[in-house]
Amino acid sequence: MKLIRNLLFIFFISASIFVGAQEGDLDLRNEDVESPDADFLEKVKTLKAKKLSDLVHLSPFSDVAVIQRRFMPKTGRVAASLSSTFTLSSEFFLNPGVEAHLTYHFLEKHAVELSGYYVFTVNRGVTNDLAQIRANVSELLPIANGFVGLTYKWMPVYGKIAFYNRQILAFDTFFNFGGGMSAVKRRRAPIVWEPAVAAGIGQVFAITRDLGLRWDLRWHMTIETQGIGVSLLNDILFSIGLSYYYPSAGLR
Repeated sequence: MKLIRNLLFIFFISASIFVGAQEGDLDLRNEDVESPDADFLEKVKTLKAKKLSDLVHLSPFSDVAVIQRRFMPKTGRVAASLSSTFTLSSEFFLNPGVEAHLTYHFLEKHAVELSGYYVFTVNRGVTNDLAQIRANVSELLPIANGFVGLTYKWMPVYGKIAFYNRQILAFDTFFNFGGGMSAVKRRRAPIVWEPAVAAGIGQVFAITRDLGLRWDLRWHMTIETQGIGVSLLNDILFSIGLSYYYPSAGLR
C-alpha cells in the first residue's frame, strides 16, 4: 500500500508540472522586480494565477471598497424629519395628520429631539351611526389633536441588511422617552393644553449618507383635567417619513 501511495503521489506531481508547462506558466526568475522594464510589465498583465504561488507576482490592489462601521454617522449632526402619521388606538375616530422632529445628535447613540404632531379628526362609521340615535360620541370624548415636547433619543442598535441581494441598507433602531404638552379638544369647547408623557420606538434606514427613511411607533399619555375629575388619554400613533441630516458627512 505504501508503494502504491508513493506511485500515485509521483504521478499527480508529474501531471501538474506537465499541465502547468502546457498552459504556459510565467517564469519571472531572472526579472528585475524592483525596477521592472516594459517587457516585465507586459508579462504581469498577461499573468493568470493558476497556483497559489502565482499570487506573489500580482500587483497590489489600487482601489478596494471597504464597508466601514458607520455609513450614516450622526455625532454633531442635526436631523430634520417630516412624516405622515395616524392614530391606531381610537375606536371612534380616524386621526390622520403630520409629524415633525428636530434632532441634535451629541453622540453617535444619544440625542435630544424636539417633536410635534397635529392630527385631524374624522368620524368612523360607528360614530356616525351612534350620532343618528342621539349618542353623539364626538361631543363627549376628549381628543388629543396635537403634541409638542422634548424627548431623549437612544440608538443602541446599528446594523445592515441586504436589499434583494443588490444593495446593503444601513439602519438604526432607536427608543424615545420624554414629555410635553398635548392639545386636547372637546367639541363645542376651546383647545386646552394638558401635560403629557411620550415614549416610542422606531428605525431610520439610510438612503444616502444624509437622507434616511424613518418610521415611528409612539405612545402618548395625556393627563386630562377639564372633564369630571382627572382622566388619562392614551394614544398610539404610527408615522413614516423622511429625515435629512446636516451638515453632510462622509464615512467614519
